[in-house]
Amino acid sequence: MIMAAIIALRRVLVIAALCLLHGSAWAQLRTEYGLLGSLGYNIHTGSFSRLGSFPSCCPEFTGGTDLGMAMGGYVALPFGGSWRFHARLTYANEGAPQSFDERTYVADLRDSAKVVPAMFRHTLTSSLFTLGVEPLVGLRFGNLEFIGGMRAALPVTAQFAQREELVEPADYGEYLGDDRTWVETEADIPDVPALRLGIVGGIRYDLPLNAKSTLVLSPEVLYHHDISGVSNGVTWNAHQWRFGMSLGFRPEARKPEPIPQVDTTPPPPPPTPAPVRPLLMAGIKAELLDDNRDRSGDTVIKIDETIASDLRPLLNHVYFAKGSASIPDRYRRLTPEQTLTFAEDQLYALSTIETYHHLMNIFAQRLAARPNVRLRLIGCLSEDDGTTDLDLAKRRAEAVRAYFVDVWDMDPARITIDTRTYPERPTKASDPAQNPLAYEENRRVELVVTDAAVMAPVITTDTIRTATPPLVRFTSDVTADAGVTQWKIEATHGGRPLFVREGQGTKPEPVEWDVAADRSATPRTESPIIYQLTVEDKTGHVVQTLPQQVPVRQITIRKKRVERIADREIDRYRLILFEFNDAAVKGQNASIVDLIKRRITPASTVTITGYTDNIGTVAYNRELARQRAERTAAALGQPLTAIKAATAQAPFPLELPEGRAYARTVTVVVETPVK
Repeated sequence: MIMAAIIALRRVLVIAALCLLHGSAWAQLRTEYGLLGSLGYNIHTGSFSRLGSFPSCCPEFTGGTDLGMAMGGYVALPFGGSWRFHARLTYANEGAPQSFDERTYVADLRDSAKVVPAMFRHTLTSSLFTLGVEPLVGLRFGNLEFIGGMRAALPVTAQFAQREELVEPADYGEYLGDDRTWVETEADIPDVPALRLGIVGGIRYDLPLNAKSTLVLSPEVLYHHDISGVSNGVTWNAHQWRFGMSLGFRPEARKPEPIPQVDTTPPPPPPTPAPVRPLLMAGIKAELLDDNRDRSGDTVIKIDETIASDLRPLLNHVYFAKGSASIPDRYRRLTPEQTLTFAEDQLYALSTIETYHHLMNIFAQRLAARPNVRLRLIGCLSEDDGTTDLDLAKRRAEAVRAYFVDVWDMDPARITIDTRTYPERPTKASDPAQNPLAYEENRRVELVVTDAAVMAPVITTDTIRTATPPLVRFTSDVTADAGVTQWKIEATHGGRPLFVREGQGTKPEPVEWDVAADRSATPRTESPIIYQLTVEDKTGHVVQTLPQQVPVRQITIRKKRVERIADREIDRYRLILFEFNDAAVKGQNASIVDLIKRRITPASTVTITGYTDNIGTVAYNRELARQRAERTAAALGQPLTAIKAATAQAPFPLELPEGRAYARTVTVVVETPVK
């Protein structure tokens, strides 16, 4: 049967050649090298309802069409007269959407129980990119050539996005609250064959661009018929028509060389060899690490969405620069118009220090709701202000009062001003070299009220995304004979930079990226994280590694509810205002401890971590942090095993006085399972 098809094909080719009426002799075939590109018309055929274990209610996907692109390079070698062998390397986009509208009925219970017609739309969009080798055989008739063969392709990208939504009726029928979408999935296509096979056939026509025909422009039409299919588990094939153009180069045939004449002239000295470029090679790999910085064994980063509450106590100090009575720019000041829309519950996206910088706005709004509460402002000096004149302390307090009166329209009669040479409980450094840090904390205005509600912590609720494993370690392998000038490791997600680390002068050491700590860089889709290394040596030579991937899996709150995955609630509490060099749980901290106790259940997991500032020795601060954590655990009735760690320095900006004040803290994290 195959021989009969070949004989029939040869007869068609002969008839086509006679119809060309080409008057000139066929040009002698030569080896040809070139580049090609084409517009593809992708045709998907299939018969399946779901892919692997991914949820789907579609009765059947049968196919769809879309446009794609293909590009690559080729070499054509003549053999046997008018025959040529083509070897092509092509990169092709073969994706296409598929859709199925399911007509059914739904119950309408709004006015009375009844059944109404409905339509669910099932859509599946695929992203298919392959890198293929195409061995083809061509038969030429003049400038016309018929080509055919096969294609063996390696899948580079094989992903799909599936969506099922209620389309009709448009005014009724909601699933999962306010969402009309029943299924929304983005993932890799399961069971993709390691090598996809297909048959290729078509026609091309050569248009010489110069007199010697060394440059040739060739329009062509090819059809690629998919044999292997897109996924081993279903009936799904991706065929493609290609309408393209190739640009080829045909070197001229060598002429016979004449018999050389004997030359008695002495040969010229050999040319000086060109300098050899120093070797520069680079490689990079990523490893996922657990909390202890050990290899986790995972190959996928899981992003877990969780509802979390965060308690941030307020520090009632406004700090000033040396000798100055101007409120520093880092404190957030509003216009009178902006005070109308200011709200504490909108501060959830801010850090603890950023929330504190709204201190005057939070106090002003709370005082406005409590007209009978008075505010006392105590201006203080420090040893390095260069004066003991209390006029500077007074002007500092007056600057704070002016903000309350001019911006928040507070009655001046509610505000009293006092002054002190130094705070009642000043910060003192045991090491004279650290005196400037202590002086910086004493240059302040203290905000004092009698109503505990004004000083109450700021409590916010937010959806957090936790990465597991939490750390990524990038290990580089660089060979640079000339020495490294600079290097850069970059990780992106959906084209958005997530992590960048650069260095100069030396080869890169292993670099760690704390994905869990960097909330702004947490991936929000299941697209993979792309990372690569760029290195430049001292000769100006630059190499860049091929992009590599870290897969990402999203476990959203919505997915937990649909798939009934166990969830948890996380409450974070920070006890601040531990006095300098003190570990006693008292005052506002005691009331926070009572609040935490009410949130702890027998099923809760409690983690307690103690911190200190950077004033004092490392050993002393580590012991002070441990004491704060132990006394907090005792006040909560928790065992010492709840203490996760005690570190000498908290994750706050210790170069700022408020950062050091907040660092005298204990954090308590309560994780409670939710069914």
